[in-house]
Amino acid sequence: NGGSLKIGRFVHEMTYEKKRSFRVSGDEKWDLEQAKVFGRQVIDTMLTSVKYDFKKDYPTFGLKPIIDYETKKADMENPKKRSPWQKALLKRQKNRQFYDASKIDELWSIPEEREKIKKYCLEDCFDALDLFDLQITPYFYYSQYLAMDLQEVIASATGAQIDGFLIRSYLQHGYSIPDTNKKEPVSGGISMGVPGVYRHVYKVDVASLYPSIILTEKLYCEKKDPNAHFLKMVKYFTEMRLDYKAKANQTGDSFYEDVQQAFKIV
Repeated sequence: NGGSLKIGRFVHEMTYEKKRSFRVSGDEKWDLEQAKVFGRQVIDTMLTSVKYDFKKDYPTFGLKPIIDYETKKADMENPKKRSPWQKALLKRQKNRQFYDASKIDELWSIPEEREKIKKYCLEDCFDALDLFDLQITPYFYYSQYLAMDLQEVIASATGAQIDGFLIRSYLQHGYSIPDTNKKEPVSGGISMGVPGVYRHVYKVDVASLYPSIILTEKLYCEKKDPNAHFLKMVKYFTEMRLDYKAKANQTGDSFYEDVQQAFKIV
C-alpha cells in the first residue's frame, strides 16, 4: 500500500543503499541495491552461494536448483558420513509441498489450495534458511577480524577486505592513507591441458601454498606498506589456520573446523 517497512531496531525504516557491483567470477558482475536495516544484518543467500561455490559445482544461483543439488549430494553420501545438516535437509525435502507457482493467483481463493500455497511458501523460506546455516559460519567468524559488519563482508570483495585490514593497522600507527594506483592493462595468461590417461602421477599438496609463497618471497608493496603489515597479517592468519586445522583433525570439534575455514578465506 506504499507504506514504509519499519523492521529495524527502535522502529527504524528499511532503506536501500545506492547500487554497487558484486563480482561473481572473472569479469561477471551483478548490480546490487542492498536493503539496510538499522540494528539488523540482511544476508542474501544468493551472494553467500556465490562465495561458497568456489568449486563452481552449482548449476545456477537460483534457490531451488541449489537446494536440489545439495539434496542429491546428501542423498548420495554414505548415510554414516552424512552431516546433521544433510540429515535435516533430506528429512524436510522428503515431505515438502510442491506447487505450480504460476497458478497461485488463480487458485488462492480456494481454501484447500490456499493451505497448500502457504505451506509451499513457508518451505521456500526454510530453503533460504538451510543455505544460510550451511554457508554463513566461516564468514561469521571472519567478520570478527574486520572493521566491517557481516552484511558488508558478504557483499564486498576480498580486495576491499584486505584494504580494511591495512587501513586500520596504519591508522592505528598514525599514518596517512596512500592514493590508489592507476589501473594498468594486463594481458593475462593461458591455461591448457592435454586430455588423456596419465600414469605414475605424483601429487604434492602444500599446506597454505599461496601464503607460504608470499611469506617466503616477502611479497608486499614496499611503497604503500613500508612497515610490511601485509606480511604480518598473512603470517598471523596462516599460523592460526594451520593450528586450528590440526585441532579440528585431533578433536573433531566443528568449532575449530569453522574457524580454520574463516582463516582460509583470508
